[in-house]
Amino acid sequence: MLKKYLYLVALAFSFYAAQNAGLAAEETAAGVQWRASSYTCWDYLEQRQEVDEAAWDALTASEQKTMLTEGKKACAEAGKSVKLLSSSPLDGDRLLEIDSEGEADAKACFRQEGGLLSEKLRILRGINARRENGALTENDVNWLEDNDVSWAGQYKEALKIQALKPKLGEDSAKQQKKLDKFNADGTGKRLSGISSQANQGDTAAIGKFFDGGAARGEADPAGSGLAGKGLSLKPGVMATAGKTPEEQKLELMQKGKAPPLLGGKPPENPQINKAGIVYQKIEGNLYATGANKTGDMYTMAINQGNTGDCYFLASAAAIAKKDPDFIRNSITENKDGTYSVDFYREKPWYKFWGPAYTKETVTVDNQFPTNAGKPEFNNSKGTSDTGKRENMWGMVYEKAYAKFQGSYTAIGEGGWPSAAMAEITGKASTTQSSKSTSLEKIAEWEKKGYAIAAGSYKTPTNLGVVGGHAYYILGVDTVKGTVTMGNPWGFKNVTLTEAEFQANYADVYVNTIQKE
Repeated sequence: MLKKYLYLVALAFSFYAAQNAGLAAEETAAGVQWRASSYTCWDYLEQRQEVDEAAWDALTASEQKTMLTEGKKACAEAGKSVKLLSSSPLDGDRLLEIDSEGEADAKACFRQEGGLLSEKLRILRGINARRENGALTENDVNWLEDNDVSWAGQYKEALKIQALKPKLGEDSAKQQKKLDKFNADGTGKRLSGISSQANQGDTAAIGKFFDGGAARGEADPAGSGLAGKGLSLKPGVMATAGKTPEEQKLELMQKGKAPPLLGGKPPENPQINKAGIVYQKIEGNLYATGANKTGDMYTMAINQGNTGDCYFLASAAAIAKKDPDFIRNSITENKDGTYSVDFYREKPWYKFWGPAYTKETVTVDNQFPTNAGKPEFNNSKGTSDTGKRENMWGMVYEKAYAKFQGSYTAIGEGGWPSAAMAEITGKASTTQSSKSTSLEKIAEWEKKGYAIAAGSYKTPTNLGVVGGHAYYILGVDTVKGTVTMGNPWGFKNVTLTEAEFQANYADVYVNTIQKE
């Protein structure tokens, strides 16, 4: 009797598991088959495949097996989505990566958990939309805190900034009036001349303009009206304030005492804080010509040098691989021998109005950082039929990005492919854990033409993978079950199984390249 009772308990448990785990019921310990009885879960087939029991019986054994395999795979992926609900805190970014298809699969495969996931996604999407539109509410922030969502602190600050928006608008109008007056009384024009003098080599010109010169017995030749305020922009660190010229200028602008320098040609070359490195003219073709034209444009142009910008170069290579024309269209060869490159600046986090990214065009020449006559940073490979250097777009792109960010030092201390790809394309990137990224998903992104990069763990398990390094997807073979990772060094690419990929890489970065 006890044996029969235990059997019935096990059987009942298996049916319960079938209802909650969908197609996994085929593998229950009690030996209950997937369609053993009328109360086995049909949710996935009915909701996602429009197949009821009658339609199922009409299928051949081969069709049933194929459909079952597809269903189990979908439910396995849905299980990963549902599992996010058990994380603490809830990762809002990861949850919003679940699309409508994934949400529907989760609801079909996991009745209770899938329904809960769908409800949280609905609320999170609404909160996210209100934040983007500057319409966050206190209830939104309270919900995030009550549900332990990772966004809570960030959105709480966003709500405070949102409340200041009217004041920011007033301040902006006041600042514009100051700038108009600054230019109207002639000070702006005089300061423009000072800027030109400084760029032409007169490094004392700016210091003389402010009372730093007056303090040394020099007059205030520009009549700036700033004398006596302890402000000096002479190059070097001030003994009184201990601030660099750049810090002093920024402080002036923030306090409304002076606008940005007007007029004057900005320095052509980004700063290099590295001994022994000098700019040297390097001529060549942006792209391959002649017999070399049939090759790809990324492996020959992307060869990282002695600076830590693998995240940017991997991003550029990933985009060039999937959409070469996008790269070509973003670089203009000017008649004077310079190059103009388009990037996109993300709006400040506190700004709730305007586009998310604004295009900025950066112009550079063909002088590149060299060490003993050789390129110090990214280098191109290949020569034309006439012996001319080719594939120089990568060198131009890196130099333009350094100028866009302020210096080679600024881009050489590491970064995130997600941000770099967005700054190249003007489209926000998505980031997800490699653990939840299958080769099938990568193949799907590849087919859609998306750019894909990945960042390795600091201590990878595979000896062929460089630690703490950005790679880009060279290719995926779902038949062999492998993915090939491109190294922006220009060598040491590595081919891995799905398990090896997930064990050696932390995150995957995806950008649609303005395709959606």
